Amino acid sequence: MQHKKVEALAKELGLPVGQLLALFNKSIRKLSRHLRRLCEEQAGREMAPELAAARAGERRAAARAAAASAEGGAALAASHEDEQSAAGAAVLGAATGLEAKQQAMLDQLDLGKYQVGGSDAAWDTALAGSRAVKGGKAPATLSVQRDAADGGAGGPDGARKKKKKKSKHRDGGGGSGKKRKKVRR
Repeated sequence: MQHKKVEALAKELGLPVGQLLALFNKSIRKLSRHLRRLCEEQAGREMAPELAAARAGERRAAARAAAASAEGGAALAASHEDEQSAAGAAVLGAATGLEAKQQAMLDQLDLGKYQVGGSDAAWDTALAGSRAVKGGKAPATLSVQRDAADGGAGGPDGARKKKKKKSKHRDGGGGSGKKRKKVRR
């Protein structure tokens, strides 16, 4: 099977090319998984003495901690709680300082350019109409008419002017009305 094209193997085995490639992929995955498992087992055998020593060290540390808690565990627990409360107060103090800095930066920015237009009455109308339709929930998109004072394109009655559509033809859509002949080159 080596050094043969996939089409020749498919004809020889009587299988479609896609199925033959799928079987090849499946066999390569199985082989890769087996080789990876062999490597992991070998690494586990090499690391077994080191792992046993680390577990023994953990047991010794746990025994030392138990002995220390039997002697003066109450004093140790109290000092630990004091350390935690002091660290918590420091974090909260830093957070309030950061919030104050952020608020000062926001106050310096000109956020008026991001303001959404429309009068309060227009917003109330849009929200009331959408709540009636949506069952009390505001929709993702609202339509609010802009006033002429807000920079909207509408006139005094709020109507917008329609723009003419641009023609897709190069000659502007006018022309003589005759059909053009296609010339092959």
